[in-house]
Amino acid sequence: MAQIGRTLHGKLVRDRIPDFIAGNGQVPKFRVLPRERLLPALVAKLHEEAEELGSAGQEDVLGELADVHEVLATITTLLG
Repeated sequence: MAQIGRTLHGKLVRDRIPDFIAGNGQVPKFRVLPRERLLPALVAKLHEEAEELGSAGQEDVLGELADVHEVLATITTLLG
């Protein structure tokens, strides 16, 4: 009997990740955060992206820096 795989990430996603998952034949389950929970989730995402930037090799630094910039821009927009 085949088992259905599940992966719980429990973190903020972007860049049409649910579409990517669906394109691979899986069914993404996600929720839209209420506004009051969005800032803490974005700050957690900023920490995650900053860690990735800190451990990136020379060839990946610009991509990781772009991710940090995108999160910062989203926080800035959220705060007006």
